[in-house]
Amino acid sequence: MGTGVSHILKKYSFLLSLLFLSLIIYVILNGVTIELITPLVSILFGKETSPPIFLEKLTSWILEGNKIHSLTRLTLFLLSLFLLRGFSYFTLLYSGRILEEKLLKDLRREVYTHILSLPLPCLRKRKEGDFLSLVLNDVEQTRLLISDGVVEFTKSLLLILVYLFLSLWASWRLFLTVLIVIPVVFIFTGWCGRKIRDLSKRVQEEKGRVNSALSDAFKNPRVFKLYIPEFTERFSRENEKLYSTSGSLWTYFSLTPSLNEIFSALVACVVLFYGGFLILHGILPLDRFLIFLAASVSSIHPVKILGKAKGFIEKGRGSFMRIKEVLEMEPEREEGEKIEKIEEIVFDNVTYESDGKRILDGVSFEVKKGEWVNVKGRSGAGKTTLFDLILGYIKPSSGRIFINGKDMEKISCKSLRKHLSLVSQEPFIFRGTLMENLLVDDEKKAKEQLKEWGFEDLMLNFCRGYDKLIENLSGGERQVVEIARALLREPEVLILDEATSQMDRGMEKRVLDAVKKAMKGRIVFYVSHRGGTGEKEIILEGE
Repeated sequence: MGTGVSHILKKYSFLLSLLFLSLIIYVILNGVTIELITPLVSILFGKETSPPIFLEKLTSWILEGNKIHSLTRLTLFLLSLFLLRGFSYFTLLYSGRILEEKLLKDLRREVYTHILSLPLPCLRKRKEGDFLSLVLNDVEQTRLLISDGVVEFTKSLLLILVYLFLSLWASWRLFLTVLIVIPVVFIFTGWCGRKIRDLSKRVQEEKGRVNSALSDAFKNPRVFKLYIPEFTERFSRENEKLYSTSGSLWTYFSLTPSLNEIFSALVACVVLFYGGFLILHGILPLDRFLIFLAASVSSIHPVKILGKAKGFIEKGRGSFMRIKEVLEMEPEREEGEKIEKIEEIVFDNVTYESDGKRILDGVSFEVKKGEWVNVKGRSGAGKTTLFDLILGYIKPSSGRIFINGKDMEKISCKSLRKHLSLVSQEPFIFRGTLMENLLVDDEKKAKEQLKEWGFEDLMLNFCRGYDKLIENLSGGERQVVEIARALLREPEVLILDEATSQMDRGMEKRVLDAVKKAMKGRIVFYVSHRGGTGEKEIILEGE
C-alpha cells in the first residue's frame, strides 16, 4: 500500500499469511464444488462424463458401486466440502477484519506522531481542520483499501479466473463468446475507478475545509456569537461544496455495480441461447454445458464485487494518497548531539526573514543559568520569533545560536526540548481533571513540588481538587494551571510569553514569586506589557 504501511504490514505477517491461505483454499473449494456436476450428471442421467485430469480419482471414487451408494458418497463429500469452505470463509473474513483494525490503529498513530514531528512552518501552512480530517476521516477511509477493497478484489479476481478456467475446459466456443464482453467490463470499471479516486480525494479535502470552518467558529464562542451570519455563510458554502462533490462521487460509485449487473445478465442470456443451440445439435455434452452455465452464473457475483471493490480501492486510495503526501514530508531532525542541561544560550548576530520580511535583524545576546531575562519590544518586533528560534522550531536566516558553546544546528531537537518549557498568552487546557492537565507520572511528587513552590494553595482556590474536572476557569486561572504544568517538567529554560496577561496584579505577583522559587538557578525568559521583574533585558526593535 506504499509509504508508511509496508513496515506495519511486516509486523502482521502471520495474519497476512493466514488471510491469503484461507483465500486460496476458499477459491479452490468453490471451483471443486462446480466440477462435482460431472459425477452428479452421471448418477442421475447415466451419461458418460469426462472430468478434468486432477479430479479423475475423486470422480471414480464417487461413482463406484450402484447409484444410491454414489449419490450418498457425493452428498457426504459435498457436505464436507461446504463445511470446509464455510470455515475457510470465516477465517478469511475474521483475519481480514482483525488485520484491518490493527493496520488502522498503527497508521492512525503513525500519522498523528508524524504530524507532531513536522517543522512549525509546515504545520502553519495547513489549516487545523485539515490535519483533523487527515487523522480521523482519511485514515478511516483507508479501511476501504483492505477488507472491502484489496481482499474482496483479490478474492473476486481469483474466483473469476477459476470460473474462466472451468468455462474454457467445458466449452471453448462458449468461452470465446463470453470473452468478447469481459474487456468492455474492465475498461468501464477502470474509467469509473479513476473518477472515484479523484473525487474521493476531493471529498476528503472538502471535509478538511468543513472541519476548519467548524473548529474556527468554536475556538472563541464569545466572538463567534457576534458573527453568526458570517460564520454560518462560510460553513454553508463549504458544506454545499462537500455535498456537491460527494454527490458526484456516489453517482460513479453506484454506476459501476449497476452496469456490471447489466453486462452479467447479457452474458448469461447469450450463454443460455448459444449453449442450448450447441446441445440440440449434439456438439456440446450436457454435463459440460451445466458446468459452463454454473461457472458463468457463479461468476456474476464476483464480477459485481470486482467492480464494487475497485471503487472501494480507488476511494480509499484517494485518502491514502493524502496520508502519503503528509508522511513523505520531512520531519524535524532527530539526529544530533544530546545535552544533559542548559547552562548558557548565546545568539551571535542572528537574523530571521520570512516571506521577504526581516523580523529579527542582527540580534546578539548571552544568557547564563540563574538569569531572569525580560524580553521587550513593540507588537510584531519578533519576540515570539525569538522564542521559536530558541525552541528550535525555526532556523536563523543568518547568524548562529549556541547552547553550552555548541552550535544549535548540531544538537538534537528532541534532546533540546526536554529541557525547555513554554507558556503562551493563550493557555492550553483540555477536558479532564486538574491532575490530568498537569501531565505528570508521579502524582505524589508533583503535589509536593506544587506545595513547596506555593502553587497548590493558589490552584485549589479555584479548582475543587486534583481529581476534579476543570470547569469554568477564567483566563488567568487557566494560565496558572499551564504555568504549573510547565514547571513540573523541571525545565532548564522557561519561556513565559505573555503568560500572565490575563491575571490580576495580585495573582500575577504570587505566580511570579512561585516561578522564581521553582526556577532558581535556571533560565527564565519573560514577556509582559506590564513590565519586567528580572535583572536583564533584551530589547527587540523589529524591522
